[in-house]
Amino acid sequence: MMDDALLVHRAARGDGEAQDALARAILERGYACEISREDAVTAAEVYARLAASHGTNSGMTLLGGVLFKRAEVAEYNGDTELAIACTVEGVRCLDQLADAGDEPAAELLAAYAPFLRPEVMALATSRLPLDRKE
Repeated sequence: MMDDALLVHRAARGDGEAQDALARAILERGYACEISREDAVTAAEVYARLAASHGTNSGMTLLGGVLFKRAEVAEYNGDTELAIACTVEGVRCLDQLADAGDEPAAELLAAYAPFLRPEVMALATSRLPLDRKE
């Protein structure tokens, strides 16, 4: 991995690959207990959203996965509303790609599907807007 300062600089200048790499690196640090998992998923979500804004399938798949991780942390912390909102948004990201034939997105969605609440799947497929509190 390249120097963190260079990666941050590239990400700040709009480099989608650097944004993707930062999101992944931050998640790794959170799960290695170098930083709190809550801080890690929050920061990773920011970089994943930036990466997804470039319109690439890999960026959108990353965002879907990060949203699932953020939902897990929110659920653990007792914030069920945030957990549901993140999960619904993650399902929507991945479902859109899977419908278009993106295999990595379909595989990630299939891996999480058995653990999703029925009401979350219903919300995700309804396409109703979510009022998400931050």
